[in-house]
Amino acid sequence: MSLAMKNVASIVISKLGGFAAVSSGIGVDKTWVHRWTYPRSRGGTGGVIPQRHFSDLLKFARARGVELTVADLVAVEQQPALSVGAVGEKERLPDE
Repeated sequence: MSLAMKNVASIVISKLGGFAAVSSGIGVDKTWVHRWTYPRSRGGTGGVIPQRHFSDLLKFARARGVELTVADLVAVEQQPALSVGAVGEKERLPDE
């Protein structure tokens, strides 16, 4: 698999048994599942799984005994950015 194909959608689809398994497991046409892995320039989602499918994917994974969390479904570009000072630092007041 090329580096371009290693995206969230590809990883999740592989983990859940492939395109056919995912499409039948969540009740969507296989072409839609394939589009999750296509670049946006080709009419795909660029490796991003649409949020409307998260619940069905989590239920399907649980039924198959596959460990999958919402964090596994969210692409890095969808995750909220944190500023460097936002984690583990208390706000400091200026000295008077």
